[in-house]
Amino acid sequence: MISANGFVQYSNILAFRSSTDNQHTFKVYPSAVHSNATVSLRSDKAGTAFFKLVDMSGRVVFQQNIMVQEGTNNVGVNGFDKLTTGNYIALSKNGNELWQQKISKL
Repeated sequence: MISANGFVQYSNILAFRSSTDNQHTFKVYPSAVHSNATVSLRSDKAGTAFFKLVDMSGRVVFQQNIMVQEGTNNVGVNGFDKLTTGNYIALSKNGNELWQQKISKL
């Protein structure tokens, strides 16, 4: 923005864009979990990805390494029945990409 006296002033707004190529690369379903869930993760190459559950205070309450192949991977995750009822953030990192999704433990 340029003011009336010619000074340039920038706003504090940051713009983020999501590439359409990354849509549906990470999904946990069902989003309302009782004891088991499925993690769907697309990978460009074979390797290891990680899956974490973080509670709303930022504490990691569950984590698991996932061996992935090139393409779409569907992995069953058990142990949600040991968690308390509430909302969590599911995180997955594969290479340089980090995805997140909010899920609820019923």
